[in-house]
Amino acid sequence: MMSERYRLAMAVGLTVTVAGIASSVLVMLLLKERRNHDNAV
Repeated sequence: MMSERYRLAMAVGLTVTVAGIASSVLVMLLLKERRNHDNAV
């Protein structure tokens, strides 16, 4: 049986990992959009 602390640590680690990946993907998309707009002008 898993302890509460272990489950909490796993949940926090997973959340941080997913948030980091999502934010990096979002930043890449924003930079790509900005670059495309610069090229269009």
